[in-house]
Amino acid sequence: MTLATEAELNQYGYQLLGQKKVDEAISFVQATLKTDAKNPQLLTTLGTLYAQKNDLARAEEQDVFPRAGNPAGDQPVSHIGSLRWI
Repeated sequence: MTLATEAELNQYGYQLLGQKKVDEAISFVQATLKTDAKNPQLLTTLGTLYAQKNDLARAEEQDVFPRAGNPAGDQPVSHIGSLRWI
């Protein structure tokens, strides 16, 4: 039996997002984080999913908005698959 890689687990979260199954994607990523609670890729994915639900407070809790690395201000812009600063 082959276990899924970290990248495959992360990608599945984005696949669910692409299918507009945001709540299911959040549940999946949260369950996956139980085995690796500090995984930065999964935390970023979870933050992106919360941002898609317009729950920026929870997105920020996932360290998706690294304030120290924000050269342009404090307004995050989200779109499917990533967050960026404007």
